[in-house]
Amino acid sequence: FTIKNEPIGSCDLMERAAEGVAKAVLELLPDRPGKCRVAVFCGAGNNGGDGIAAARILYLMGYSCDVLLFCGKHGLTEETEQQLQIAKNAGLTVYQISCDGAETASDVEFKGVKEYTILLDAIFGIGLTREIREPYKSVIEMVNASDAFVVAVDIPSGIDTDTGAVLGCAVRADV
Repeated sequence: FTIKNEPIGSCDLMERAAEGVAKAVLELLPDRPGKCRVAVFCGAGNNGGDGIAAARILYLMGYSCDVLLFCGKHGLTEETEQQLQIAKNAGLTVYQISCDGAETASDVEFKGVKEYTILLDAIFGIGLTREIREPYKSVIEMVNASDAFVVAVDIPSGIDTDTGAVLGCAVRADV
């Protein structure tokens, strides 16, 4: 609605969302950039782009951030691709994980979540209307099993925005 009806582009809107997420993380751990590790779990849609942009902002503020980008067969949205390039140019570590053909999260390779203080959930956003399936189900279960503080971007992945229903499984976010 905002993109169609207000004088703001989707990338600018994405930056606003990312700034809000980064602000929420800074309120949790304002003076601890050297002691805090952040992992950002991103999907291929614009919610993932919000997460990548938030990771870049935190990284440039001195926080240790890794982006775990889970990609399906449809690839990234144009805006998310743009945020990915900006993040890589800034020096951010991005693990691009193909989920095509993966049965569970154990079939994709990435760092374990135990080393992170904060996990950002930017896997699925407000457009999700289908049940969560593998390998995303295992990824969400791994996030939920973590002792890290979990911050959801927009809405916890796995929640239907219109009804509040859990679509098979959902991230249990602290914020």
